[in-house]
Amino acid sequence: MPVGALTVARFAETRLHLDPGDLLFAYTDGVTSAHGPRDLTTFGVARLRAALASAAGRSPAALVERVRQAVDDWLAGESHDDIAMLAVGASTPQ
Repeated sequence: MPVGALTVARFAETRLHLDPGDLLFAYTDGVTSAHGPRDLTTFGVARLRAALASAAGRSPAALVERVRQAVDDWLAGESHDDIAMLAVGASTPQ
């Protein structure tokens, strides 16, 4: 859930270690539940994984853009709400 969406939402703090080259990709369920005008089939996890794999090795911003484009293509011009994504990459220490 995006921070600030609900005033009563509670959040827990946790730590996550990313090694250089690792990438954390977070998304709302609107990404996988998006369905276009073709039928009631959702974009789904398999298509999300394929979009992520097709952007492997790219910057976090490029990865988010690739997934956004794949979802937009799936929607075929239809609007859909509740799509949020965040990608964070760990860089090599200088």
